[in-house]
Amino acid sequence: MFSSYIHAAGLKKKFFITASMVIIFLGLSIGIIEYFLRSRSLHHELEIYGSSIVRHLADSAVDPILTQDIVKLKRLLSETVREEEGIAYAYIINSKGKIVAHSFDNGFPDGLKGIHTLMPGKAYSSMLLKTEKGYMKDFAAPIFNGIGTAYVGISTNRIRDALSHTMWTISLLTALLLVIGILSFNFIAGTLLKPLDMLTRGARKIGEGRYDIRVHVESKDEVGLLASSFNAMAEKLEATISALEDDIKERVRVEEMLRKRERQLTESQKAAMIGSWNLDILNKALDWSDETFRRFDKEPGSVIPSEEYFVQLVHPDDRASVADAIRDAIERDAPYHVQSRIINESGREWVMEAYGVVERDEKGKPLRFLGTAQDITKRKEIDAERERLIRKLKDKTKELEQVVYVVSHDLRSPLVNIEGYYKEVEFSLEDLKDAVLKSGAPREMKERVTEIMDKDIPESDRYIKASIRKMDSLLAGLLKVSRMGHAALAIENLDMKSLISNVILTLEYQFMKAGANYEISELPACAGDVKGINQVFSNLIQNALKYRSAERPCFIKISGHEEGGESVYCVEDNGIGIKEGDMNKIFELFSQIHKGNEGEGLGLNIAKKIVEKHNGRIWAESEYGNGSRFFVALPCAKNA
Repeated sequence: MFSSYIHAAGLKKKFFITASMVIIFLGLSIGIIEYFLRSRSLHHELEIYGSSIVRHLADSAVDPILTQDIVKLKRLLSETVREEEGIAYAYIINSKGKIVAHSFDNGFPDGLKGIHTLMPGKAYSSMLLKTEKGYMKDFAAPIFNGIGTAYVGISTNRIRDALSHTMWTISLLTALLLVIGILSFNFIAGTLLKPLDMLTRGARKIGEGRYDIRVHVESKDEVGLLASSFNAMAEKLEATISALEDDIKERVRVEEMLRKRERQLTESQKAAMIGSWNLDILNKALDWSDETFRRFDKEPGSVIPSEEYFVQLVHPDDRASVADAIRDAIERDAPYHVQSRIINESGREWVMEAYGVVERDEKGKPLRFLGTAQDITKRKEIDAERERLIRKLKDKTKELEQVVYVVSHDLRSPLVNIEGYYKEVEFSLEDLKDAVLKSGAPREMKERVTEIMDKDIPESDRYIKASIRKMDSLLAGLLKVSRMGHAALAIENLDMKSLISNVILTLEYQFMKAGANYEISELPACAGDVKGINQVFSNLIQNALKYRSAERPCFIKISGHEEGGESVYCVEDNGIGIKEGDMNKIFELFSQIHKGNEGEGLGLNIAKKIVEKHNGRIWAESEYGNGSRFFVALPCAKNA
């Protein structure tokens, strides 16, 4: 039951229980070891002490026994009991076993006599006795030439008290360790388990389908790195799900176009029904499933299948390749995956896709060849139709790019004419104003003309010029977009630190005007078109300058690393950032999420098209109000 409770408990409870058990175990282990070591040491000290006392008593009792001075013997015993620490009693027995003298006030105890006998030849001996006053260590030593034996009893209460004190001390230390462990646990739970709990809840929400969840952990330790990796994973997952949804929508569109054909091919949809086959190599026996028989227009069991029978059904042009594939799979353990045309006995021709694997014994000898067979005729037709539609889409895209190029290019000529003639109109208006003011026209007319020329005309002039500049910028952007589809890439290995340093050099005036600083880390090389990649990073750095924060000096950091065959670069700024709801719009054509700024919303769209043309990736991370990070992943440099 306890193990089930532990298994079902949360990480915090598991950690607390484990830490408590470890502390208690350590405390008990140390206590037991210390108890036994202390006990052994105290008994050893008692043994040395008792043997010394009893032997000294035996030596001191020689003369009184020889002279039969009983008074002196009793005084010697009394002094021994009184002066030596821990001595409970002392007595002397002569060679005949008679008690000569003792230190007991109420007479010699009956149970003590004869209980401890000294073995001949020993310098002393000891025995643990249980008495009414507790446990005693009884020591005996021979008196000169066996004329008697001296006995001394020492109480073990001192040892018991010392051991009891030791156990109390260890118990207190264990309790102190437990308290410290609980306090440490609370600290760790607050600094480590709480972020982990946040990660757990985030993972649970992602499991529920909420892919926009992000975990906010401010620490820079391993948990913080884990949270950053979790957020990056969530973003990639969200992007992947979005891409899958887009792909599903595209597939639905294509399938809708093929709906009429699919209605006519209802029976062909059953091609997903896969037949199986099993060839016993040793006995050359081939077995087909019922579905395989139906693929060959046969009722199950109507014929006895064999390898030769199957090969005869294969289209004559495909037989050699199929036979070679079978032989290579059995003899060389090569992968078996073939697509071949089949002509049934009924004359129906279809395309079969077959997979197979050879089972071998422990010595590598082939035993069975088994696999699947599927009719993929309709899939082939659909693939061909899809390729046709893709080619058609590419042609339409190319036509659209050409139209955009022609329209944007041709519109610039009348725009230039408008701008030129408008300047002529300005000159003419100035001449008209001078002529009116110098003429004999009425004063009211001159004032009206002056008001029109000094107020109304300049206001209209600003609007007209702003519109001309806006249209010219839009047409220039459209030209860039249209030209990207035609421009060929000159791929080479690029020194990215040098390239980005040159980009910043060309933007030196903008950096000075913005009061911005930058930092470029060591950057890995990549394979790309120098002009295109230059434009990508120029757009990203200009955006960082454009959307800087007024609350702090602008700072831009460019870093990079290699990962999974890609060189990944990061352009990080401390600007105004991007709202979470706008993140999916920033790469769209003409997207401007920060209103009131210059530009037409083409920079990031152009950068995305250039990067994708390099078979790369571009994405962004941002915390609104705290800056943004734009990532660009490009193929690593060749032979780097």
